[in-house]
Amino acid sequence: APHMTHISIRQQVLAWNVRVPGLDVSGVARQVGPGITVIHLALPWFGEMQAYECVTPIQPRRLRATHHFFFSPSVPTWLRLAIKMALVNQFRRDLSIWSNKVHLRQPLLVKG
Repeated sequence: APHMTHISIRQQVLAWNVRVPGLDVSGVARQVGPGITVIHLALPWFGEMQAYECVTPIQPRRLRATHHFFFSPSVPTWLRLAIKMALVNQFRRDLSIWSNKVHLRQPLLVKG
């Protein structure tokens, strides 16, 4: 079986530091292997969304990243754009980590 990581997501919407009831978002993020992440969110009142992020190393310090987003038809455009911006901004914060990985021809294998 490939390497897989599952992360549960629960987020609350705050307005002026006060929780807005009925807008809590829940879901799961799964990392499949070293470069594919699948995010599934349940959006109260609006439906669901899935995002697929794929990162492929091209050469040291150079990556190819693709993002694909799928939303329920009932999710309004403004919310789709807000979610896309949030996920892409989160990815950009992690980019320096991805870009500065050390690539070894023969990496050591260790028992974990």
